[in-house]
Amino acid sequence: MYYVLFVFAMLTPVLMAVVGLIWRIHPPKRDGGFLAYRTALSSKTEETWAFAHRHISKLWLRIGLLLSILSAVLMVVFRECLLLCTVADRRTDGISVYLRISGGCPAEKHL
Repeated sequence: MYYVLFVFAMLTPVLMAVVGLIWRIHPPKRDGGFLAYRTALSSKTEETWAFAHRHISKLWLRIGLLLSILSAVLMVVFRECLLLCTVADRRTDGISVYLRISGGCPAEKHL
């Protein structure tokens, strides 16, 4: 179950980084394409279209990589907490069982 949660947590940031990389190498065409950064300002001229996609590709690549690292670190740090939550949620009184077993999440131990 943890691996499924890990994959879903990493899906969006990795896709952002991949789309940013693809747009950096091969920006979308103005007159078609499924995925593009379309706004009123970016659609005015070819120059603004190219500039907008160069800029957004850098932004999506950086944010995607940053969120991928952050998501992976958080999933590893809170692995035990996530596993206990999934086991405890299957029971009728999941929250109280979880809190009795684990003593709370790591963040609550420091409060």
